[in-house]
Amino acid sequence: MPKTDKILYRGGYKNSPWPSDFNAYLIRRAEQDKDCKIYVKDDEYWVEGDELRGLSLFAVKGTINNPWKLSAGATYSDKLTLIENPSVKNDWILAPAEDMKLDEYIKYVKSIEGWEKDFAMDMQELAALDPAMLRRLLRQHVQWLIKQADAADGEEGIEYSNDAQLLSLVLDGLERGTTKVADLQGTAAALVGEAVGGRSATQDNVITIGKVTTPNPALWLDTSSLDKPIVKYEVATDKPGGSGQWTMVNQFCSILAVRFLQKSPMPKKFGFTELANQVGEAQRLLGFKSLDDQLNWANGQLDGVIIKEDLADFYREAPVGSRFWLGNDAHVWAVVKGSSNFWLYDPDNGQPDQVRGSDFGGLVLSLGVKDAVMAAPI
Repeated sequence: MPKTDKILYRGGYKNSPWPSDFNAYLIRRAEQDKDCKIYVKDDEYWVEGDELRGLSLFAVKGTINNPWKLSAGATYSDKLTLIENPSVKNDWILAPAEDMKLDEYIKYVKSIEGWEKDFAMDMQELAALDPAMLRRLLRQHVQWLIKQADAADGEEGIEYSNDAQLLSLVLDGLERGTTKVADLQGTAAALVGEAVGGRSATQDNVITIGKVTTPNPALWLDTSSLDKPIVKYEVATDKPGGSGQWTMVNQFCSILAVRFLQKSPMPKKFGFTELANQVGEAQRLLGFKSLDDQLNWANGQLDGVIIKEDLADFYREAPVGSRFWLGNDAHVWAVVKGSSNFWLYDPDNGQPDQVRGSDFGGLVLSLGVKDAVMAAPI
């Protein structure tokens, strides 16, 4: 049987990488011209054997909601094909090798063993979160669990209901101050880790673009909407007005630095208003949970190499035109190497400034660069 030769990811659900009603999911996706091509034959659903039409797996976790990981070396049926999408970077297509009944395709897909959850936060990560934000995210997740319990049947519905009750008790303790994150153990700790780690999959987000007057605006969250079916976000330079209770989530520097480095020729001016898919990039920003998430996404987008030390040495040896994504816990910059100088792009001012090449090492120190990506010239 063929085997996977790398780690692959798939956005999934609480207990499985695959939806509980797999048939309906694939039929709905096919109606949207996504995933498989499906047709009816003898009153049964069939899938076309097309290696470029199937379920997507991803070589980079990036911003996938509720990611599940499939280890390298996992076996799959020779009735399936797994190829790299020639049109979409880091996308792999798990497709039927030949025309077959939809039920058979699902059987072969679900027979792949080795999937593991990869979206829970550990205690150290949870303790680092702002306590108020942690409580808000848990309240939101309890509401989502209750909705899932109402929609599910049998044991699955009971499990969601039990999770909601236990998480409600944990949340009550956190709000009263009688429970601390560090005290959580066993099932309670696992539930909290999954709730926060998979938070972006529990939201029906609505993102609007407000008044943007700076190159690197903020993404704002209306915290009063967290216990409602629709969670409201707005992209704007300043805090939105109105009746909402707005708090800043993040800014777009990591995304802007990547998009700047992907442009050729190098733009003289680049900011949020130049992004092709502004709402999509805001959704992407919501999926970032750490600098590592941003680093790995940038590396995948730039097809580069992650550098954590001796950055100045790599810069000296790099050819002219090499591109660098530089980040710390608070901000991200982009650099393009010239013959004797380099261009430094700061998303906050939206334009590249020329700096002497000999100053690169000092710049890295002064900016407090923690991680970097080095990519070849375009």
